[in-house]
Amino acid sequence: MYINMTSLSSVPPLFIKCGDIDDPSFTPYDLCSVINRLCGTGKLEGVQRINNLWRVYLNDKSTRLEVVLRKSIMILSKQVTIHDQNPYLTRAENGTNFKESNDKITIKTYHCP
Repeated sequence: MYINMTSLSSVPPLFIKCGDIDDPSFTPYDLCSVINRLCGTGKLEGVQRINNLWRVYLNDKSTRLEVVLRKSIMILSKQVTIHDQNPYLTRAENGTNFKESNDKITIKTYHCP
């Protein structure tokens, strides 16, 4: 499956901390299955794990809003928080800009079936 990154630029990703799931065998396919059950098939573009953070890419802003309003979802019998913004970014001293708290980035992408 090809992800059109141009169309995704208008829909910011959602974030889930890997530590909240706390299962090393949890795969991108598992997360896709959870999100598809939550939103319905066809509303998920894909997921991406970068270091200790899952990014969830949805097709449209209304679906994203539905998920954000839930605030958490059930994954492996645990309530897992969904973050609207990257939880590893911290506000700069001026209060408006964000800066990353960790510089190391590893990117792995999985396209959902």
